[in-house]
Amino acid sequence: MSTININQPIFKSGAIYYSIKYAAHSKAYNLLNIKLNRRELIKNALDIAYDYKITKINEEILKLNIVNAKIDIKKKKEDFLNGVGDSTFLNNAVLNLNSLLLNLEDVKMKLENLRYSFKNISSLNIDNKILRFSLL
Repeated sequence: MSTININQPIFKSGAIYYSIKYAAHSKAYNLLNIKLNRRELIKNALDIAYDYKITKINEEILKLNIVNAKIDIKKKKEDFLNGVGDSTFLNNAVLNLNSLLLNLEDVKMKLENLRYSFKNISSLNIDNKILRFSLL
């Protein structure tokens, strides 16, 4: 009398095939996730670059406004010393200049934060001409 022994149950034989199939699908899914994350990083880098460039233009505008405010202070100081103007106008002009200087410092801080955020995403230098904008 002879006997036959089977070490692997029949229900496990399909599990290997499906495990291989599952691993292949998992790999494809992970590769798509990597591609999606890469696109999202590119989008974030471009958003930061746009914000940086716009903030740079705002910094230039603020600097020009500061020059104008200094001219305005000189004019109002001359008016006040000649007895034509009121000290309130001079005080308001000085307050306006101080406000513009504070805004300039805020813009500089924002530029540093954007530069740091961009550096975390990309190895490129954000100060290079990545994007070209011009004032209208």
